[in-house]
Amino acid sequence: MRCKQAKQNLLLSAVNHYKKSTALFTFVSLYDDEEPYPISEVIHALKCKCNAAKREIDSRPNSPNMDALETIYFIAKKQLDAMLKQQNRINKGVL
Repeated sequence: MRCKQAKQNLLLSAVNHYKKSTALFTFVSLYDDEEPYPISEVIHALKCKCNAAKREIDSRPNSPNMDALETIYFIAKKQLDAMLKQQNRINKGVL
């Protein structure tokens, strides 16, 4: 994945874009004025975010930040489910 840090920073923007549109999300990067951020990479980033949050939750069962960790996990999981559903629509050609 090229422009990994930029894509992490733009994850929420990409999720919001794909919730409303099946068109490819692009942004201006150091390499390209229209750097693509395909939904498959958005899904990958969300899976990584879910896995990281789940590991934190499992490794610190008595953490004072448990509410925040659980919130991060559940929001990322909800976004992931929405993106998987949208990817299925895109693959089937449903607009």
